[in-house]
Amino acid sequence: MGANVYGEIVNAFIAGDIENAETICGQQLVGISSGYGEYQSWGDLYLTFQNLNADKSTNYERNLDLTTGIANVDFTIGDTDYHREYFVSYPDNVLAMKLTATKETLDFNVRFPADNDDLNENQKKLLLMKQKPHPM
Repeated sequence: MGANVYGEIVNAFIAGDIENAETICGQQLVGISSGYGEYQSWGDLYLTFQNLNADKSTNYERNLDLTTGIANVDFTIGDTDYHREYFVSYPDNVLAMKLTATKETLDFNVRFPADNDDLNENQKKLLLMKQKPHPM
């Protein structure tokens, strides 16, 4: 969704043309026109940073740019500036994350536990393997 579509939606709401705004939202915000897709959670993504003391962070700032859909988190620890950038697109079936540091090397572990508490570990693995990508 580009800034022009966002502007069209906002302008339609401001003008009181709710039906047109809803039509644009339905065509541009839901991705696949055959429906909303499935919203079953796969699980959570955990990043555990090594040697990063959040208590010593300064200049913390986070923001969301509604025209691009990009969320940012910035902070400083010591003389290193950290930047995290996130983007999600349902129509493109993408979640992207970019992590940078100006001086220190990023050192972290990634965990991705399946979010199905009523299943045992083997069932969770099977469930993740059976997931089919959504048609684009």
